[in-house]
Amino acid sequence: MTASPSPDTKRLRLSLEATDLRPEATEHEIIRLAERCVESRVRAICINPAWIPLVRSRHSAKELRLVTVISFPLGADSTMTKVAAARSAIDAGASELDIVARLDMALAGDFDGLQREVESVRHEVNTDTMLKMIVEMSHLADNLIVPSALALANAGADVIKTGTGYHPLPHERHLSIVRRLADELPKGIGIKAAGGIRTRVEALALLDAGARMIGSSRAFELLD
Repeated sequence: MTASPSPDTKRLRLSLEATDLRPEATEHEIIRLAERCVESRVRAICINPAWIPLVRSRHSAKELRLVTVISFPLGADSTMTKVAAARSAIDAGASELDIVARLDMALAGDFDGLQREVESVRHEVNTDTMLKMIVEMSHLADNLIVPSALALANAGADVIKTGTGYHPLPHERHLSIVRRLADELPKGIGIKAAGGIRTRVEALALLDAGARMIGSSRAFELLD
């Protein structure tokens, strides 16, 4: 008789986005990742846009929520390029978009610029499509974190994601940032913690701090 999953395992399943954004990922690896997502009943798979047709040819939107990234990992594309990429990803079958915001704008305190970019994407994308805006929080001073996140949320972002994973935050700082965002973002705006989450304990602590989603290339290890 199979033991029922623990409450913590259930929480993790509802929040985990199993991720493989490696440029060297193979077709076989992506197929297996998608299969494991379905088997494990995690929240979503997160993959590069080139793999959307492959995954969608094997798994319906009802069976598997598919997240893809836009302007990853730098966020340095023009707004027009991001809009076109977002539209293409949705047409191919993506359920949700993780879009990298322009770090230079956040560093300069150009919150109007951040807002305009999100507004442009939101205008072109169905309102049912979840937009998660990625801000490389590891590069921001404390006084820029919340204003940057608020600018993105007020412009139409549904979720603020704490990083691309290329510049992971130390765990305690990650926790602190998630708590601040949970306290200061409008009700209904979600937080996705991502980058350097290596253990089940760390993932659960981030959920306790206020994260709604966890992005990890080690998703299945976190369930064990």
